[in-house]
Amino acid sequence: FEVLAPVSLNIVVWRIRDADDALNAELLMDLHERGIAAPSLTRIGGRPALRAAIVNHRTGPHHIDRLIAALD
Repeated sequence: FEVLAPVSLNIVVWRIRDADDALNAELLMDLHERGIAAPSLTRIGGRPALRAAIVNHRTGPHHIDRLIAALD
């Protein structure tokens, strides 16, 4: 994975390094469909990237851990 923009407060934008655009979009849909997390799709330099904004006051470390485990 690679982070595509400076992490500002609670927002991180990333993508699978050296992967085609379709694989990054597929990862996003997989996270949504499995109910793991709901990142949004954005574009950086014209290429799709995943964007997570951690804003819900009920989000805890275990939620972030689950998202990271799902990316492995």
